[in-house]
Amino acid sequence: MVGSKVMARSQVMKLVDSGRYAAVSIGYRLSWQDPWPAQIDDVKAAIRWIRAHAREYGFDPNRICAMGASAGGHLVAKLGLTNGVAAAEGRLGPDLGQSSSVQCVIDEFGPIDLQHFEVGPPTGQPSPVELLLGGKPADKPEAARSASPILNVSAKAPPFLIVHGTKDPLVNYQESVRLDATLRQAGVPVLFQTVEGGGHGDFGAASPAVEERIRLFLERTFYDPKTSVPTDTLTK
Repeated sequence: MVGSKVMARSQVMKLVDSGRYAAVSIGYRLSWQDPWPAQIDDVKAAIRWIRAHAREYGFDPNRICAMGASAGGHLVAKLGLTNGVAAAEGRLGPDLGQSSSVQCVIDEFGPIDLQHFEVGPPTGQPSPVELLLGGKPADKPEAARSASPILNVSAKAPPFLIVHGTKDPLVNYQESVRLDATLRQAGVPVLFQTVEGGGHGDFGAASPAVEERIRLFLERTFYDPKTSVPTDTLTK
């Protein structure tokens, strides 16, 4: 509903400053601008753009990780779980000959099942999910299914790191519990980082440890598969 790509700057700058990673923050249409699937179409187009311009910016087009929080977590999960799925590709942008596949996903407290997503007590106003889908999930069943990453899990998915706080007031912790279990059942490499008492991105004293585990996950995925990534429960 709200937000801007500039909000990602603080999270990625340490990774960029290390000299081992480049970062691109993707803008996408918000729900008040266009309903689903505009958002994933924009993200897929952005990945294709990154690949098309990789040489110009010194990127490695074969090592792309998608990282996002909340709505961004939802989008990167959908992105990674539809690697190579032509029906989910969209037709946006000039780089349709490029792949939109990513090599890993970092999903921070993203919704994964919009068919049954609970957003708290009724307020008399349309919920964020209703605004995204253009109506209630029951009235927009096709859009609700299309927007639910959990329905796209397969053994072909890239490695996942999932981060979620147990006291998240906006996206229920069980959303990530379910995604973790479904990925494991499909045989997808997945690490699940729980923050006990953590809110919707508010991890308090655990924040530095979360950042470090994200860095280790990237190191393990792109540099050294022997890198150990702790996932013991952290406390806010």
